[in-house]
Order: sequence, then C-alpha cells, then structure tokens
Amino acid sequence: MVPGAVLWPAAMIVWGPGCSTSRHAHDSVQLLLAKRGTLRVRGRDTERWRQCGGAIVGPRAIQILISFVDPKCSLGRTLLTYGGPGIAAIPDQIVCRWHDLLWPAQSGCLDAPKVETWIRTEFLAARHEAAIHPGINRALRFLRAQISSTRQFTAAELARVAGLSETRFTHVFTESLGVPLRPYILWLRLQIASGELLRGTSATDAAHSAGFSDAAHMSRTFRRMLGTTPKELTAASKLARGIGPDAGS
Repeated sequence: MVPGAVLWPAAMIVWGPGCSTSRHAHDSVQLLLAKRGTLRVRGRDTERWRQCGGAIVGPRAIQILISFVDPKCSLGRTLLTYGGPGIAAIPDQIVCRWHDLLWPAQSGCLDAPKVETWIRTEFLAARHEAAIHPGINRALRFLRAQISSTRQFTAAELARVAGLSETRFTHVFTESLGVPLRPYILWLRLQIASGELLRGTSATDAAHSAGFSDAAHMSRTFRRMLGTTPKELTAASKLARGIGPDAGS
C-alpha cells in the first residue's frame, strides 16, 4: 500500500503499513481498518484479544494509531455511534462495505479522493452541509495566513475579521465547520505540523510553521491530542504523498 494522508477539519486520516506505538491514552476517537487480514484488539491486559477487520477506539482508551478525530466534531460524533468509550469491533458487513469504497476491485490503490468520498458518504451524509458563511471564510483565510504565529487567536478578533458579532461568529463557525473555534485552531496547528513532518521537514521547522513555541511544545501537544510523537508519526508515514493543510476542508 502506498502511504498517504488526508487532513480534515479536526481530523487526520493516515494509511500505509501497520505500526505499533507505546501504551497511551488520549482524547481522540480513532478508527482502525485493515486492508487485508484482521486486527487483534483489546483495551486492557486483562481482556481477551478480539479479532476483527476494523475497530473504533474511544477517547482515553489504550490504543494504537491509524487516524485521529476530535470526538467533538461531526465526524468524531458519528464514529462514536459505532462503539462506546472503549474499543469496539466494527461488524464484518460494515468493514466489507468500507473496503468496497476504499479499495474497489478495479483500483486497489488508496488515495485522497477515495478517502474523502468514504468520509462524506459513510459519516457525513446524514448531516446537513451548511454553506460556509463568507465571514467565516474570511476568518479561515486570516487564520491560515497567521497560524505560524505563536500568539493566541481570540473569538473577538476573528469576529471582527468576519464582520460579525462575537456571539454570532462562534455560533456560525461551529455550524459551518462542525467543530468549535478553539479545538479547530489546535487541530489546524497539528495538521500543518503533521503535513510538514510528513514532507520531511525538521521538527523545529515544523513547529515554527504551525505556531508552536518550539519542538518540545509540539511534541507534548502531539502526545496529548494524538497519542503519538512527531518522531513516531514520521517513522510510520515518511513516504506519505499528497498532504496539505487545506485537504478535505
């Protein structure tokens, strides 16, 4: 499988050879899906191993990584309907349907368009896709242009850029993107840093590009939010292709 990734608002989907990570727990909800064969999953050493083609790993569960999704965003909330707070095996019929979408018989290579189609049809189809308010688009452009700054972006500042009241801005922002402002900004920094790392950029330069004070700050945030470190991420997906901070947005 040729490795790759899609960066989505409040989510990152990575594919490629399997890998293991150190024991950890964090606030992301994760989806693990094997292209062929089965996974062996369990939440604790005292539990029996379960074999399955895919699994949903709830926030704070001990886990290995394959994709990262904020549980507060629309995609994260939908993923959690497939399981509880721990580790839940995905039914075989759902795994087969997802395989048909991601690895169709006529084209066995996974790529960003297939992943984005899978996300929209399987997880976001039931949600009304609200048009993004022009003011929110202005705020997003401002954020992406300024994200390398380590300063804090306030709702009041971004509301002024959007030409909306602060209360109206926070409501319309969440309605448009499916995730509140503060988590979105943090995920944007993580996505930009991840994209830089997967292109081969040094940890120090990736941290500065994403607005972290230094590489150590970035590493701590990766561990807290994703349950992995920048070094582990690049080791698992150093051959990734087609990654950019605007993908899937």
